[in-house]
Amino acid sequence: MIPLDLKVGYTIFVCALVPIYWREYGPANFLWFSDIALLALVPALWLENALLVSMLAISVVFFEALWNLDFLFRLATGKSLIILKRWLTLNQRVPGSSPGAPTKQKFLVFQ
Repeated sequence: MIPLDLKVGYTIFVCALVPIYWREYGPANFLWFSDIALLALVPALWLENALLVSMLAISVVFFEALWNLDFLFRLATGKSLIILKRWLTLNQRVPGSSPGAPTKQKFLVFQ
């Protein structure tokens, strides 16, 4: 049984996050697998459906792990292992920051 506090807390988090992301990054942002998993986890938690949670994890874990490996390698060496990071962050920046500021992904390393 999943604790009610976790269900309510995660639901409130997603309800607060979605309008902010929508305003800052637009609706196309929600087409990424990690964002789809973020949204679909709400009903999965409330339904306590292990199959749905597993499907969400499998759909994102490989690319998220690959992105994190590339991010950490780039922090250590200044070079990228794969082009995925550069492609994902093309023309994205942190809202309210200067044009040279890091992308939103830098703050969401472990989504």
